[in-house]
Amino acid sequence: MIFPFRFDLIHVAHGSTNDTIVAKTTSVGQTILKIWDDNNPRMADYINIDVGYAIKPAQANVTLGDVVCLTSPVVTASGKT
Repeated sequence: MIFPFRFDLIHVAHGSTNDTIVAKTTSVGQTILKIWDDNNPRMADYINIDVGYAIKPAQANVTLGDVVCLTSPVVTASGKT
């Protein structure tokens, strides 16, 4: 079973294969996701999820005609942006 503590921030569903889960975030914030086994309710885990913006402009102010560079806090498994 899967239970998010903030239903307004994240929607969780079962994936199509391999007992995966799909999480879709809806706004910026923080929530905790509880996952447990129905056959053994004592075996549970809590996952802290911080949700933020995936991309943002590198400069705060831009004008018409500017080239906008974007930055992202998202990194790959090897730590590269």
